[in-house]
Amino acid sequence: MSKQYVTDCDYCGEISLCQDDGAGGTTCSSCKRRQEEKTLVLEFSGTFFIAAKDVKFQSISSVLGSSEDPVINGEDWLKLSEKDRQKYILQSIAHVARDCQDINIDSLKITEEET
Repeated sequence: MSKQYVTDCDYCGEISLCQDDGAGGTTCSSCKRRQEEKTLVLEFSGTFFIAAKDVKFQSISSVLGSSEDPVINGEDWLKLSEKDRQKYILQSIAHVARDCQDINIDSLKITEEET
C-alpha cells in the first residue's frame, strides 16, 4: 500500500486522505473525477532549435532568497560558468516547443496511463 497523508486531491480539490497518483500529484482513493479522467503518456526523443533569447531559465535557489536573478534568458545563461549554469533549470519545455524555430522528433510514443 502506498503512503497516505491528508492533503487536497489534485482531481476533485477535496481535503482528504490522499496518496500519490503516479504522475507527480495526489489523489483521494474514492475520487470519482480521477477515475473518470483519462491520462495520456507521451514519450519522445528529439531536438529543439530555438534562439537563446527566447529560452527562459528559472533559478533553483531563488525561492530560498538567493541573490541570483530568479529568471534569466538563454543569452544570459550562456554567459554563466558551468558551475553557475547548474543553479538554473529550464523554465518550461512547453514554451520551448511552442517558440522553437525547428524541431526534429526522432521518436514519439503515446499511450494511455495504466490506472
